[in-house]
Amino acid sequence: IHKKLLHSGSRHILSELRQNYWLPTGRRIIESIIKKCWGCKKWEGGPFQPPVPPALPKERLLEAPAFTYVGVDYLGPLIIKDGDNEQKKVWICLFTCAVIRAVHLELVPDMTTNEFIEAFRRFMARRGKPKVILSDNGKQFHLANTTFLKIWSNLLFDSSIQNYIANEGIIWKFIVQLAPWMGGFYGRLAGLVKRNLRKTIDSHLLTYRQLETVVIEVESVINSRP
Repeated sequence: IHKKLLHSGSRHILSELRQNYWLPTGRRIIESIIKKCWGCKKWEGGPFQPPVPPALPKERLLEAPAFTYVGVDYLGPLIIKDGDNEQKKVWICLFTCAVIRAVHLELVPDMTTNEFIEAFRRFMARRGKPKVILSDNGKQFHLANTTFLKIWSNLLFDSSIQNYIANEGIIWKFIVQLAPWMGGFYGRLAGLVKRNLRKTIDSHLLTYRQLETVVIEVESVINSRP
């Protein structure tokens, strides 16, 4: 009857069946038969149920002051006007709290070792010293051809930065190579910063100080979200 009625539902089949027969617990029997129909399963079976996600790393779950466990990444380059309307590239160093998802943004003129250390010192002076820093694995950037990724790769493994971090008693961890989802907690916020900057600045060409002001305002807005 189910096929005769072109794979109709249980109510239609039960109504047709009762024209000639009365079947106790008929609806339950009909629904059990429909569940075994491969044609109905194919078109009405619902989406595939994804597997249960694994537990979050402990750094994401431990109760700790803000910015105790930090993710770090770079955004850019952004174009500013410098001097007589000359254009110049700048970057944003992003620090993200792994627990409360707050951000700290530092505008830097380049991606050199000294600028990163200065940005990190400003971050610690305002947010406190972190225990653990998590960042992308620099080795995976060698698979890319862009200059930005190569610079970031070299910066991650710079001996001056590693020595400075070690002297401060901070542990720097790298995510597994070719597993970018492990850095999703800071990658997602990096995308949020980019979106806010893109909608705020649009096609305007700002000076370094003007862009720095906008970046700090973006930081404030993101940190005030519910």
